[in-house]
Formats: sequence, C-alpha cells, structure tokens
Amino acid sequence: LEKVYVLFYALLQHMLPFVFRGDDLRQATRPTVKRLEAVLLYHLPDVVHRLDQSSVDVDMWAFPWVVSLFAEGVSIAPLLELWDRIIAIGDLTMPIFIITQLVAANRE
Repeated sequence: LEKVYVLFYALLQHMLPFVFRGDDLRQATRPTVKRLEAVLLYHLPDVVHRLDQSSVDVDMWAFPWVVSLFAEGVSIAPLLELWDRIIAIGDLTMPIFIITQLVAANRE
C-alpha cells in the first residue's frame, strides 16, 4: 500500500500540481473541469445538452475522478496500470480524454 501512495503522490505532482495548493480542491480542479467541459462539448454535445437540461454540472460527477485520478471505485491492479500509462505518456490532457471516453462508452 505504501508503494501505491508513493505512485499516486508522484502522479499528482506531475499531472496535477495545482491540487496541492490551497484548501479548496474544487477550486483547484476547476481549470481541469473547464477543459473537460470543452472537450465533452466538442466530442459529445448531446451528452452535455442532456446534462444541462437536467441541471447536472460536470463538476458534480467528474470531481472524484479528477481528484483521485480514477481511484474512485476502481480495483488496484487496473488502477496502477492506468497510472503507469499516464506517467509513461506524460500528456497532461490524458485524464480529460480518458473521462471523455468513459462518458462516451456509457452514454446510454
């Protein structure tokens, strides 16, 4: 478990360094959520429209994924594999596109 913490901490420092500044995590993750909203609007406008009609803000459901980098409700083996790939690729936008793909795969 210690290795998981070290990996998670390193991943957050690399991918989301702003998370460790300040006390308000929602405020700290707002830029990432705004980028996610833009990507969703471009790739899945029908989903964004349905969410808007239902008064469901992206921040309401995406926040746990953004803050934990998908650790919310995912078993450890696939989670570590995902984190390893995120680190190896090193693309700061990758989590946004992973979330977009998860939404697309579960849009019904």
